[in-house]
Amino acid sequence: MAGDLDGWSVLVSGGGTGIGRACAARLAADGAAVTICGRTESRLRDAVETIVGGPPVQWIVADVTVEADVAAAVALAEEATGALRGVVANAGGGGALAPYHRQDLAEFRRVLELNVIGTMLTVKHSVPRLVASGGGSFVGMSSIAGSVTHPVFGAYPVGKAGIEHMMRNAADDYGAAGVRFNAVAP
Repeated sequence: MAGDLDGWSVLVSGGGTGIGRACAARLAADGAAVTICGRTESRLRDAVETIVGGPPVQWIVADVTVEADVAAAVALAEEATGALRGVVANAGGGGALAPYHRQDLAEFRRVLELNVIGTMLTVKHSVPRLVASGGGSFVGMSSIAGSVTHPVFGAYPVGKAGIEHMMRNAADDYGAAGVRFNAVAP
């Protein structure tokens, strides 16, 4: 229902396009103060201009594989209301399609960094603020590839499976402090 998230500050990584942009729009429509981040300023600006029906959406250029960028994005999101209550760790992606014996190591690592390390850094920097706010919700964006084989997809299914397990572990670590962790697998 519209307004259910009034007073909530929520960060959406990868919020400039696709699923992240749609999540940001829905959260704003429900009353959340949304901050989106991503690597491309023009996409973030375009997204902010099209998201209407709720509080103004703010943006920050941030690469989730760069710890200082993640820390800055989380801090900006919290500033909107003074209490971070939600995170959608949507930034991620795939890489070169090839069987494992033809995978380029640098590309494999890049995909793991983006998906797994990017999500871990977002957990690392948001958890203290979510706990300080009295709890909240963290959603890690997985994929059907995280649980169903996808031949020649290289690091992508490995990364998405890692996100799913990270969410289970984080739920065990922080559930008692009122922070929920879930993975969504479109």
